[in-house]
Amino acid sequence: MSMQIRSENLCLSEVGSIELAIESNKHLDSKLDEFIENNHKIDLSLAMKNLVTVGKILNRAYGGSIGFKCSTSTIKILSEYQSMIHNSCLACSTFVSACLNSLKYHKCAIALVEKDKIEAALAIMEKCSELASKMVKASEELANQADELCKLSEEALTAAREDKKVSQQEIEQIAELIRVSRAKQAELEANKNSLPKKIEEIQEEKQKIERSIDQLIEKADRENTHEIVNSSPSPATSSLKSTDNNNEKKGKKISRSEKLYQKEKELSDSLKDLEREERISNAEMAEISTKIKNLTVKNEDLETFQVLINKSIELLELSKKELGKIKTTFELTKDFWIVVLNHCNELTDLGTFKNNAKADLKDEVIEKLRLSGLQWLCLGKINYKAKEIIEDVSKQVDGFLNNLPTKSEAARILQDEAENLF
Repeated sequence: MSMQIRSENLCLSEVGSIELAIESNKHLDSKLDEFIENNHKIDLSLAMKNLVTVGKILNRAYGGSIGFKCSTSTIKILSEYQSMIHNSCLACSTFVSACLNSLKYHKCAIALVEKDKIEAALAIMEKCSELASKMVKASEELANQADELCKLSEEALTAAREDKKVSQQEIEQIAELIRVSRAKQAELEANKNSLPKKIEEIQEEKQKIERSIDQLIEKADRENTHEIVNSSPSPATSSLKSTDNNNEKKGKKISRSEKLYQKEKELSDSLKDLEREERISNAEMAEISTKIKNLTVKNEDLETFQVLINKSIELLELSKKELGKIKTTFELTKDFWIVVLNHCNELTDLGTFKNNAKADLKDEVIEKLRLSGLQWLCLGKINYKAKEIIEDVSKQVDGFLNNLPTKSEAARILQDEAENLF
């Protein structure tokens, strides 16, 4: 890794803080930025900014997933995402501190080499190697967290697509239930409309029978009265014959009366059955009307949910894409720290330093230390910028989790903001 900067321009007189170290080397800003751009292929500051965008997307995606199984996956992503943000914030602070300590070690090592204390300088540089190793481990953990978030995002997407499929099936089932219920409602309505006429017809027929019974009773009373008034002594045979005739007439009247009473009873029973049927029909009508109303409301809710889940899927797709970018960023960061580690290991190669010292190449050893110091200064500058951004990101992410939208808020927010997230 070449450093196209004159190493003697590196200033290590102000290493009390990373701010002072950066400020005292401000004359190297353009060269350092160029070096970072050409050799590191990484923009931690941009990665941190992307984290804010992902947080906003996940916040909206959760709102769109409320009421669906995929909301469980989404909230898990949010929780893991918040952990990664806090860990990133801690890592950036640790990296800045490590870079500052390394610059101090380089300052001491250069001073020791100038006094021909090569082995003492080597011992100092071994500490830089240890710092680099710790940073590699921290960067690996962040890369793994980003990778896990990508997997969780994929799981949430799968769950969201399944929710979409299920909700569509429910919509179709509800539509069929509404169709069947409305057909039943029409049948009940037709039956209900015919019942009053049937009841009226039976009531009229019953009234006719009651009048016939009354007329029959009146006629029987008149005939009995007439017989009593006009009765006179008669021969025994004539009396018996008359009695037989009267009994026959009475029998016919009784038989007719019984038939009329039976018919009246049947009509009364039919009337009661129709009235009971009318009450049942009215109850079923009320029940079916309520059912249709509830089904219609549920269907409308499901259609609204369908819109939300579609939007949620879009947002999860976006978050997956962005999480993938962040994962790549952290993997590049990890690779960068490995390069630093290898370089530090080279600096701790006792044979190289001894050979340079024996060959009277002390200036080359110092040059190598200065170039290494410039690399650590680059790392410090990168992470210092990232640290400033990630601290603000952390606050915003906490805000996202503390203010998760409700289902009703999600419908409005998703429509208004989703298209403008990127």
